[in-house]
Amino acid sequence: MKIKERSAGRVTVLDLNGPLALGDGERIFRDKIAQLLKERKTSILLNLEKVEFIDSSGVGALIKCLTSVTREGGKLKGLRAVPMVQKILKITGVFALFEFFEDESQAIASF
Repeated sequence: MKIKERSAGRVTVLDLNGPLALGDGERIFRDKIAQLLKERKTSILLNLEKVEFIDSSGVGALIKCLTSVTREGGKLKGLRAVPMVQKILKITGVFALFEFFEDESQAIASF
């Protein structure tokens, strides 16, 4: 998992690239969210267009990070989840917990 961080106004956009799965991918993701919260960056948009696979550990990491961001008064939203990832998130019920967008400018404007 590689994560590129960029800013769009007050929104932090994380471009995720690679599997969000047990091991490094899930750990790198959780660590990045924890770092952003320490920096008081609580408006976070996850660009998932290059995440081809997510497993139960990745789903758990999304839920944990959503809880952490919400607890800090922030918002965590999703962008461009590929069909396979969408399917897994819908089956597990996690898709309904997030706001997902296909258009980045609309996603940013929603914060």
